[in-house]
Amino acid sequence: MTKVKKKKKARLQYPKENVLLAVKEVKEGETIGASSRKFQVPESTIRAKISNKYADKKPGPSSFLSSDQEQEIVDWIFQCS
Repeated sequence: MTKVKKKKKARLQYPKENVLLAVKEVKEGETIGASSRKFQVPESTIRAKISNKYADKKPGPSSFLSSDQEQEIVDWIFQCS
């Protein structure tokens, strides 16, 4: 029996400004569908933003080290090489 690999779903890329403008228009009375077509943002994304379904943060776990600590390690590695 062979395993079937599932294709990873690609994330859509659209400017964050378009999402904010679409949400603003919907809150002002425009329909979600019309705003979706106008700004080329999926309707589901607009609905999620209106209902605050997802936080605006990077996916994945937060960083363990601060950016200064990471930079110190990078500098040290370059010095060693």
